[in-house]
Amino acid sequence: MHIGDTDGERVARCAYLCESVLALADRPLDGEVIARSLFDHVITFAWVAAAPSERLPVLVGDDVRHRLAFAEENAKAFGGSMLPDEVKDEFEALRQRLPSAQVMARVADEHWAGVVSNLFRGGSSLSELYSRGFRGYSASVHPTALGIGPFLSSNATGAVVVARPVFHPRRCSFGECTSAMTLLLVISGQALGWPDRGSVTAIWREHPAKRDWLGALAAREPEQ
Repeated sequence: MHIGDTDGERVARCAYLCESVLALADRPLDGEVIARSLFDHVITFAWVAAAPSERLPVLVGDDVRHRLAFAEENAKAFGGSMLPDEVKDEFEALRQRLPSAQVMARVADEHWAGVVSNLFRGGSSLSELYSRGFRGYSASVHPTALGIGPFLSSNATGAVVVARPVFHPRRCSFGECTSAMTLLLVISGQALGWPDRGSVTAIWREHPAKRDWLGALAAREPEQ
């Protein structure tokens, strides 16, 4: 079964995003921006992989819809040439609209829970990733009070100071990203035949329940 141009491309993209979150361990606000993108990719992959022949054209069509709108807006705004009619006709035939991430997460949960035993036994699900990560981290992505607030503080005189924020060492998205990658790899193994589930669970046996990222966070905590 093929979900993209190559079977591993979406999995590789998610792994790259996860590595970027780890690289930004000392910049958790920016890490949350990237983590939200990771959750978007994982939820979409799981939704498409549940019914690829039906849903992959929807994913491609939604991308085409955005590209067509972008091309038309730029042509009108900057005087560029419009797309040839034959290209526009081809794009129009492909135009479709993806469900919301929330709907994709719920539908994918319902499907994969019935296919992979104990997939959500630990409590993490795609809907939970959506709620805690995709929605939760939107404040870090957009110009919200929660996203800008950490750059404001007050000094001893009570004056407002704008400065680089200092975050608590345990503020990070490592845990959610770990859950997201685990779900992705297990679903990929079921849908694509790679990796096998034994290889995924072997990683958890090698790095057991306390998880290395918790140890890394503890090492970063300031001494009392």
